[in-house]
Amino acid sequence: MSVNLLGFCQKISLNQISKHKEKYSLVKVGSLIKNVAKSKENVDLHKLIHKIEWLPLSLLKLVNVTALNIADNQIMALLTTIGSLNALTKLNTHSNQIINLPDSFGKVINLTDLDLYANRLKSMPATFRNLINLIDLDSSSNEFAHFSDFLGNLTSLK
Repeated sequence: MSVNLLGFCQKISLNQISKHKEKYSLVKVGSLIKNVAKSKENVDLHKLIHKIEWLPLSLLKLVNVTALNIADNQIMALLTTIGSLNALTKLNTHSNQIINLPDSFGKVINLTDLDLYANRLKSMPATFRNLINLIDLDSSSNEFAHFSDFLGNLTSLK
């Protein structure tokens, strides 16, 4: 089985997954991430681990990755150092339990596509306004009190 990013990425072959069809532990996923860390491929962790709540720190080694899918889990928070993923242009976090985004999120300035659908977000960090390259944003089905407050100077949004 190849792991892909919902139609807009190349594939990373992780043949062990289809052969064993087991739920991967956080340690195993961390190890898999280390194996692709130097790649510029896109990474899909969508349902790789059944309903994980936390992301492995090894995710931060993916500095060259341009697309990341962590949808359909129970993730409550993104890593506070997610801003180090400078090459990231597409991020899919839909259907998790994310309550807030870290301030460092505003450092992911190459982000063009962001799916935050169906989380538990109530607000965005002030640094969100730094994402001036953002074109597609789905922030529906969250708990925002004032949706437009965090849009700031995001003039590229469709």
